[in-house]
Amino acid sequence: MVAHLAPEADEVEVTLLGPGRGECCLVHVGRGQWLVVDSCVTEHGRPAALAYLESIEVPASDVRWIIATHWHDDHIRGLAELVNASTEATVIHSTALESDEFMVLAKVGSDSLVKGPSGVKEMWNTWTELANSGRGAPELARADYRIHLRSNGSVPNCEIWALSPSGDSVASAISAFSSLVPNEGEPKGAVPRPKPVLSSRLGSCRRRRRIARRGSRTFTQQFGRLAGNSPLDWATH
Repeated sequence: MVAHLAPEADEVEVTLLGPGRGECCLVHVGRGQWLVVDSCVTEHGRPAALAYLESIEVPASDVRWIIATHWHDDHIRGLAELVNASTEATVIHSTALESDEFMVLAKVGSDSLVKGPSGVKEMWNTWTELANSGRGAPELARADYRIHLRSNGSVPNCEIWALSPSGDSVASAISAFSSLVPNEGEPKGAVPRPKPVLSSRLGSCRRRRRIARRGSRTFTQQFGRLAGNSPLDWATH
C-alpha cells in the first residue's frame, strides 16, 4: 500500500481499496472525520481500512461512520475488527437487518460449527462487539434517510444520505431471509447468497416510500433475546 499524507481539514478524499469486487471505500468528509463503506481485508487478513489509515497516520478513532451496504461476506469481511478499532464510529446498515427473519438467520449462521467465511456470522460478531463494548445499537437506514448534516460554518459543509433500500426491497429481503434458515434437523452450513441479490443494499437509488415497522420488538431486545441477554445494556441513539 503506497503511503501518502493525510488530507487537509478542508479537503475531501475518496479512496477505494480491494481486489476488484467487494471493495472498501473510505471518504474523508473534512475536519478529520472519516466515513467507511463496507470492509475487505488485506492479504494478511487485516481490515484494509485500518491498514490504509495507519499508513497515513490517521487513528481509527477518527472514523465517525461505518456503513455496511449489505451482508455478503465479500462486502463485510473484517467488519467486526474494524468496528472494534473504530471506537467513535456509528455503525449503520439497512433497516431490513433488524427483522426477526435476518436475526434468526444470523444466529444460525454464527454457530461455531459452521466453517468458512460467512457474512451473517460477521454481522453477528459485529453486533456482539457493539453490545459487549457498551456502544449504541446500529443505526438503521432506509431510502432518503439523512445520516449526517454539517452546516455550521465548518468547511467543507457535508451531508451523508442513504438512497436505499425502498420498502419493496426490504419486503423482498425479509422473504429471502426466511427461505435461507434451515429447517429443524437439517445440517447447518455457510448461508448461501440469494439470487438475485435481495440484500436491501444502501445507496443504490432514490425512491420515496414509508417503511412499515414490523412488530413492537426493538433491535436491542431482539438481538438480546437471541444472544441470551435480554435486553442487552446498549446505549440508545
